Amino acid sequence: MGTSQPDAVTIVSLRDRPDLWPQFTDEKHPVNKMMEAQQPMNDLSHSAHLAYFENLGSFDEFRQYLLAAVRRTADGGEEMVGRAQAAPFHWPDLQGAPPWQHDTVAPACQGLPQGGFSTVLAIAVNQAVSRRASSGRTAPASLGVDAGSPSTADEHVHWATAQLSEPPNLLSALEVAVLPEWRRLADLAVRLIRALRQAADDSGFPALVVPLAADAQARTCPGAHRRHVQEGATIVRTAPASEVFQGDTQQWSHYTQQDISGLVREAVQAAPGAPVVDVYFRGGMSPIRWDVEKSWGVYAEPNVWVRHDIKHSAHDGAKRAPAREAAAVGEL
Repeated sequence: MGTSQPDAVTIVSLRDRPDLWPQFTDEKHPVNKMMEAQQPMNDLSHSAHLAYFENLGSFDEFRQYLLAAVRRTADGGEEMVGRAQAAPFHWPDLQGAPPWQHDTVAPACQGLPQGGFSTVLAIAVNQAVSRRASSGRTAPASLGVDAGSPSTADEHVHWATAQLSEPPNLLSALEVAVLPEWRRLADLAVRLIRALRQAADDSGFPALVVPLAADAQARTCPGAHRRHVQEGATIVRTAPASEVFQGDTQQWSHYTQQDISGLVREAVQAAPGAPVVDVYFRGGMSPIRWDVEKSWGVYAEPNVWVRHDIKHSAHDGAKRAPAREAAAVGEL
């Protein structure tokens, strides 16, 4: 990685270091344990969304956008202390061929999915599956039977887009996660954002788009909105149903650590006879839509789309050969 000094941190991609993929998927890895602790409702996600996210590394075309911040330890070993994940996708509103002009990119991004993270993840993975099929290759078996069909209302809206096999023309960030003790060291979260922008630049994409959690303090990198804006991002639009979680009374009580049964009773008493009631819970950015008869709650968490425009210094109208992220970003 260009250094043997203890604690030196380098950003590399899984394309260059596929041996790091087990650290992305190991449930006991500190980054994954942090994600589970800070996003406890992930187990209430649709199984297809979990399968999509957990299988990003199974697609060769995604690996250059899966980045690991790796530190060199005193004993010569390596430890991942942060990561960034993104997926390329074809957005049909962005017409024409590269190089795209800003006055074309900005309007095209105004129509980014209201489903934010969930929808763009489904679009990117299913388009990758379509491109595999067009070349006679099958989808990874680990995607499971729930993948390959829309699981939210917004995915139904964009399902025709999810079936396209055209080459990607935008890159969407999906995650930037940094261990707490490393967040202030060399501003690692900002360096990972810059590395994603560089990856978009290397691939000739006109923009990096990001579905940011509306409550950034609840995420793995507090201050994310501020960091993106400071790095030149433009707020595009809200995504009111970006991440959808659903479950029964027991599941909601477990993951919110609140008396959901009691909150449901209060909501029903306030709206007698209503088939669906709004259940407000501590820490929620919107209410759980509770089906009284089925005793089943659906919660949609909002995101905000932001856009990083990529200003290519030299672009001949075709995608440039991707450069090594480690060389582009350097040592931290």
